[in-house]
Amino acid sequence: MDEELSKILKYLRWRGLLANRDAYLSLADKQRFSPVRLLRYVVEEEYKRKHQNARMARLNRARIPHLLEIETFPFDKQPKLDRKKILSLYDAFQYMTESRNIIWVGPTGVGKTGLATGFLLQAINRGYSGRSLWQKPWVVHCKPAIQGAHKVLQYLARYVHRIAITNRRFLSVDERTVTFRYKDSRHEGWKTMTLDALEFLRRFLQHVPPPGSHKVRYYGLLSPANRHLLPRIAALIPPEDNTCPAPSVLSDSADSQPMPPTPTPLPCPYCKSGQLFLVGPLLPRGRGPP
Repeated sequence: MDEELSKILKYLRWRGLLANRDAYLSLADKQRFSPVRLLRYVVEEEYKRKHQNARMARLNRARIPHLLEIETFPFDKQPKLDRKKILSLYDAFQYMTESRNIIWVGPTGVGKTGLATGFLLQAINRGYSGRSLWQKPWVVHCKPAIQGAHKVLQYLARYVHRIAITNRRFLSVDERTVTFRYKDSRHEGWKTMTLDALEFLRRFLQHVPPPGSHKVRYYGLLSPANRHLLPRIAALIPPEDNTCPAPSVLSDSADSQPMPPTPTPLPCPYCKSGQLFLVGPLLPRGRGPP
């Protein structure tokens, strides 16, 4: 091959033809390829090479730790999995063509990673790009709250154990429709909405966490994995002085007005020696802003 043709093939990045030129010519001579057939054969081989290189590049960028294919998934070890449904979803490929999300939920060791990897490999082989989240160096970004930790806890506490909608917001419920009140934060007012019963259930169930999901996760010493350390931690904390101080007695002058009788104090249920005095009632407050 002359030097000028080699430069042209390198510029076009036809490296398969550059490396296999002699083999292509020898095959064409043995099988008596016509010029059109030879050209088609060379172009098809170059396309296959480029397609395979692109697939390998996407696969390397995905950084999948273990190439687990769906064909080798051990369905026999997971009898609760609906094999027919999963393979139907896999073969239809609608999760990519229609931009749908697939969430695998279950305890550790049931094959969630294997299924996710098999679906990811299928998408990569069909020209899509993806990446395994297990290889991403996740870093939790923490910074002090602007208004303090107390404000953050006060905000989150209103939503941790709250349901999606309270009973008092329902105005009417029949066999087909549900009418309820909701707060429009944009216009700062309450409005009324009527939905079909199935549509209301669909929206309501979006607020129900899937099985195995936790709204609140405890870390560090409060983690369930560190419960065995709690007795040791309690032993290392010095005991506090829980005695209640005795109330101070104010002396009255002789010319002062007579004071109303002091109510009988109640004993402190904690230390059994102090006394409790009524300061004032705690009235319920209105709902805070969302």
